[in-house]
Amino acid sequence: TLGSSIGYNKAEYKSFDNGQCTVEAAFEKYYIEGGAQGGAPGTAVDQCTTDLAGEPLDNAPEWTVSSFLQYDTDIGSNLVAVARLEHSYIDQYFLDQDLDPNLKNDAVSLVNLRLALSNADYDWEVTLWGRNMLDEEYYAFGIDIPTIGGFAGVVAPMATYGITLRLFN
Repeated sequence: TLGSSIGYNKAEYKSFDNGQCTVEAAFEKYYIEGGAQGGAPGTAVDQCTTDLAGEPLDNAPEWTVSSFLQYDTDIGSNLVAVARLEHSYIDQYFLDQDLDPNLKNDAVSLVNLRLALSNADYDWEVTLWGRNMLDEEYYAFGIDIPTIGGFAGVVAPMATYGITLRLFN
């Protein structure tokens, strides 16, 4: 079995006058231009804003592609084997509304593999699997934190392998 899907998403702001600034811009406005000696840019009454009209939405890659190739076969009279190879491509995108380059995911290609063996009645299944087998580095989540002058991101899991045993009733 072969399957694939392609997604195209051209998501951008038509108008957005009061968009969030990057931490760098907020820092400059608060401390350099405003001359603040204490406090934090994210808590200021006169917070930094930017016009995001025509800019892309965060967390909205323009292109996504998912494909899989799966082979199912009977082994003898009572066993079933399944081999499945998956590929997904996710175009570059920003993780936060302010479009901070520090929180931009580059395009990534992820490859997963699964080899499964079960009985014909599907009472049990043992699976050998691998995820992100190309060991791609990208963020699963990220946000700016202007009150501390930085940003935070959670790195997605690197290459992961395992064996799963399932018993069905």
